Amino acid sequence: MNTEHNNATAELHGYVSIIARNVATGETQVVAHSNLIVNGLYPNLAALLAGTLTNRAIGSIRLGSGTTALDVTNVAVTAVKTITDLTITYPTLYQVKAVGVWDEYGSDVNDIVEVGLFNAGSTLMARYVFAAMRKSVGWEWTINWTLTYTVV
Repeated sequence: MNTEHNNATAELHGYVSIIARNVATGETQVVAHSNLIVNGLYPNLAALLAGTLTNRAIGSIRLGSGTTALDVTNVAVTAVKTITDLTITYPTLYQVKAVGVWDEYGSDVNDIVEVGLFNAGSTLMARYVFAAMRKSVGWEWTINWTLTYTVV
């Protein structure tokens, strides 16, 4: 009887990047980092990786101005911009990627300091806090979010 699987552990990782690009000049600024997986993701994990159950699939990316410290019990992002038009792909086995764009025409007077990944039922699944950025007209922001489940 092979019992090697009994020593395996599962890990869930998130990685988010925000690529801010000046459409006129091509200048870019990038924020990219591993992100915090919050408790709200775990009940949704199987549906998320399978792309099933509409209310548990990825529903939005929200950019916010909240200053709450990163904590696994977070349940919200102080949303300034909600992006619901997402491209969802499955690049590899046990991996899901969501991509959303805040177009060049949008702007906001708030400092954007947080980004959150939400399911279609508005449950926060992952969050990242970063140095303040301000969204100006002429700048397009592309947010790429990848969640990977591995067994090691």
